[in-house]
Amino acid sequence: AYFITIKYSPDYFLTMFKKLYNKDQLYLIYIDHTCSLEVKNMIQTYVVHLSNVYILDSFYLQTDSYNKYKIQLNAMQYLLNVSAKWDYYINLTDDHYPLKSQYRICEYLSNNKEHNYFIYYDKSKYNLDTYNSNKHNYSGLIALKDASFSENTIIPYMGNTWLILTRDSCAFL
Repeated sequence: AYFITIKYSPDYFLTMFKKLYNKDQLYLIYIDHTCSLEVKNMIQTYVVHLSNVYILDSFYLQTDSYNKYKIQLNAMQYLLNVSAKWDYYINLTDDHYPLKSQYRICEYLSNNKEHNYFIYYDKSKYNLDTYNSNKHNYSGLIALKDASFSENTIIPYMGNTWLILTRDSCAFL
């Protein structure tokens, strides 16, 4: 299941979506409140006939606040409620562009079941004052192979909002 936030480059979204779209996947789209009515109408008109595409209600989204996580949690909950036919949650924004084809992404995830993926930054190396200037020097892409999310296994790291989570991980959160 894909969650796509449209905020920065709404025109780029359609190009990305056309290449990413597959009738066997599930898509939830969040159109930020800052997008023009024309952009909202264009996107809604494009996806209205696609039965596997949903639009999440928009609200004021401040990118450096709790709201950016709240919208992710809302999206996970929505997708969990709307369909049981997905194994992974993948979030993108309108300025992300997958470097691999839909086929390759699905193939990789099928061969690496039950793993979660995200980019993280070791908080001992970066403080909040230097995070933005060092955000491209991340500690690594982590694949949590046998991760079981519980209060005892959560370690605070800084990171961006890009991630791929299993359905079980989304349900836990």
